Amino acid sequence: MSITGAESVNLRLPAAAPSAAVVRYCLRRFAQEQALSQQRAFDLLVVVGEAVANAIEHAYRPITGEACFEVRVWRAGDAITARVRDYGRWRGPSTAIDRGRGLMIIGSVARTYSISALRDGTAVEMTL
Repeated sequence: MSITGAESVNLRLPAAAPSAAVVRYCLRRFAQEQALSQQRAFDLLVVVGEAVANAIEHAYRPITGEACFEVRVWRAGDAITARVRDYGRWRGPSTAIDRGRGLMIIGSVARTYSISALRDGTAVEMTL
């Protein structure tokens, strides 16, 4: 796990619920060091939080190694880009009625986002 000065966040964490708190802590620190507005910091926490929740919930069976995910956040000019990547196999949607809004939330907050199905997991990249 590393937070490289005010320039980026690079994390590799277990795919377990307590890891979400670590991500939020690191993102708040990054937002503070980058002097992001409260709204922009909130947006960053929302989109990355949704992608992390999806990685923890859906990529539950690792293809190789431990069940983990990675978060990378960096700034280039005014753009903040975040990438959340897991190494698991995709699990289909839950049968719960009040579920499945994560990607819709990401799409409504991020300027752009993409999902890549990789040979060994999934990656979501979002730009604010």
